[in-house]
Amino acid sequence: MTGHQPRPIDPAALAELRAADDAGRPCRPYTATEGGHPLRCCLRGSEPGERIALVSYAPLRRWAAATGASPGAYDEQGP
Repeated sequence: MTGHQPRPIDPAALAELRAADDAGRPCRPYTATEGGHPLRCCLRGSEPGERIALVSYAPLRRWAAATGASPGAYDEQGP
């Protein structure tokens, strides 16, 4: 283990991301024809035939909105 532990996305956030991502784009899953696409959610490569979706997820932005904090220079948004 590299010292990094994947953590599950909060179920409420996951339900929102299945409709639209944090950039406001609709979720469009597809079936991978080849394996090896990097999956940040579980820190592994995809398998051929696996259903995946590239979504923008901004957990710090969500935390800041929920707590009234300012993420400042750490505000980010990425796949």
